[in-house]
Amino acid sequence: MKKLKILDFSDTIKARPRSDLPMSTGAILFEARKFDIIILDMNDNFLGKDGARAFSEFLEHNKTLKKLKLRGCGLGLQSLEMMQLAAGKNPTL
Repeated sequence: MKKLKILDFSDTIKARPRSDLPMSTGAILFEARKFDIIILDMNDNFLGKDGARAFSEFLEHNKTLKKLKLRGCGLGLQSLEMMQLAAGKNPTL
């Protein structure tokens, strides 16, 4: 897995997530910081505001991300603002 570049979690959460799903997403993304991820595909998952929090630390620290796919994730304005702030703390994005 040392060459892991693409994470495709698209279409994995069809229903409104339980409260622990954003935490598990956060745990996966926390470990993904160790890799040079260039594409993260989370399309068609119901993430909502809590799911957006899971991206904050990943976006702050990932230095290689080129494409983030979030179509159909139920992210509102507050979620997008939270992710934008996190990405703004990362000078490489």
